[in-house]
Parts: sequence; C-alpha cells; structure tokens
Amino acid sequence: MNTEPRHPVLNCRCVEGRIVTPGGITWTAPVHNCAYIAARNKLIPEAEAAALKAAPRGARDPAWSVAFAAAMARLARERLT
Repeated sequence: MNTEPRHPVLNCRCVEGRIVTPGGITWTAPVHNCAYIAARNKLIPEAEAAALKAAPRGARDPAWSVAFAAAMARLARERLT
C-alpha cells in the first residue's frame, strides 16, 4: 500500500495530485500547476466572505454556493490570469 503523500513525478503534496482510496493513494496524471493551486487556495477565505454577504444564512442556503462559485471565478480572473 502506497501512503507517501508526495506525488512521484511532481514531488508535490497537492490534493489535486492524488486520489485517496481504502487501499492507499492512487496518483493522478502529473498535469496540475502547483503554484496556481496554492494561489487559488489563498482566494477561498475572501470568496467565502463574499458568499456570506450574498447569503447570510450560510452554506446551507443554495444561494451561498452560487455566490461562492461566482466569487471564486471573479477573484481567479482578476488575480490569477
């Protein structure tokens, strides 16, 4: 069983690089960009705050998911392209 958390080709620990199964870790194709993933993940708290303003009842409100996805798309377009 493979339990090493680093991708064998990219040598990273990105979640996008692995699928965890009951039998261990299955590695995905080495096609993601680690720097982009790290930068994208830093946008999540700001997108959550924007979504909370749009749907004050929180994540159980379907409008929250829509607002979060829209905020992530907007932030990524503004800061990651």
